[in-house]
Amino acid sequence: MENTNMLHALATTQVNEGTEREVFFINQLSAAHVVEYSKTSADFTIDHQYTIEVGGRSKDGKQIAGVANSFIASADEEYVLGNKIPLWLFGFLY
Repeated sequence: MENTNMLHALATTQVNEGTEREVFFINQLSAAHVVEYSKTSADFTIDHQYTIEVGGRSKDGKQIAGVANSFIASADEEYVLGNKIPLWLFGFLY
């Protein structure tokens, strides 16, 4: 599943918020980048170079601690703060 609209249309129960965030992220980046599951405990690796953990405001970065070029794509942020990038900004990459 790579489309949040289809995710909601086909779901027989309430869609998990974390799943919806990750589906949106994959959808926006996969058009022009290589998106893979991360070999670390983070969610994704982009173009074999950047490690991304997708989450909400409470995501603290433990999963990406010590990983070079790692960031948090946060659904509840309005602006960049440290290594937290608002999830909505990735929508401009499509």
